[in-house]
Amino acid sequence: MVYKNFMKLLSSKEQKSIEQVIKKAGANLLTYQNRSSVEQKSSVLASIVTQADIDTENFLREHLSKLFPDFGFYSEETFKTSPQELEKEYCWVVDPIDGTLNFSRNLHLFAISVALMYQKKPIFGAVFLPRLNEYFCALKNQGAFLNKQPVKIRKNTSIDHLFGASNIGLGKEGYKQFIDLRFKHKWESAHTYSAVYNYVQTAAGLYDFTLSINLALWDIAAGWIIVEEAGGAFEIFYKDQTDFQKNDPYHIWSIAGDKPIVEQIIKEVKQTWL
Repeated sequence: MVYKNFMKLLSSKEQKSIEQVIKKAGANLLTYQNRSSVEQKSSVLASIVTQADIDTENFLREHLSKLFPDFGFYSEETFKTSPQELEKEYCWVVDPIDGTLNFSRNLHLFAISVALMYQKKPIFGAVFLPRLNEYFCALKNQGAFLNKQPVKIRKNTSIDHLFGASNIGLGKEGYKQFIDLRFKHKWESAHTYSAVYNYVQTAAGLYDFTLSINLALWDIAAGWIIVEEAGGAFEIFYKDQTDFQKNDPYHIWSIAGDKPIVEQIIKEVKQTWL
């Protein structure tokens, strides 16, 4: 089965089937988190989290492949073993647990992130937060939704006094510069340890922007289309960062939010960080 018109790619029935697969994967994840919450030994805890990650990815691969047998499947694991999967015209990009630290500590802010790429650009995204029972989804040109209710980004005219999110992937080279920008523009900033949570909260208008540095495609793909379909802009800073199959996948700098704010932040970051 090959789809030539992605506007007709996913029927309502198919989207419902995808949602059911993702929510079942989320229910399975909660059983692992319940085990991890009572485990004190770090080695055993790490083993539980690793197994949860592997099992969730395998579950998603199996069931999405049944629904769409011709589509590729790309994740942190297949990046290592089968990077050519991303070359397929249609390809799932999956992060089975976004926010593994939160997951391991029995916190609520972790998610399953699933995107469908067409020629390496996202056309569908779904993010499920099992502990919060929040299911975000978006299909190209069809809007973005949280539990079937439409979401929209927050509109802004000034770069000052914003409430944004940054990701731990900023790394050493980014933190000082981000703090400088934060004080310059009097920003408030959230650090959640879940990139995709930041993106969907930006899509829902709770954050004004999300700035992330040194992330991989599976960290950003679902959030990318959800932000865009919520009326926002999602920009990758440099063209060469859209080479998603580099040896080090954690090379992507991105900014999401209202387009005028995104453009201003990109301009300042390029002026002050490089």
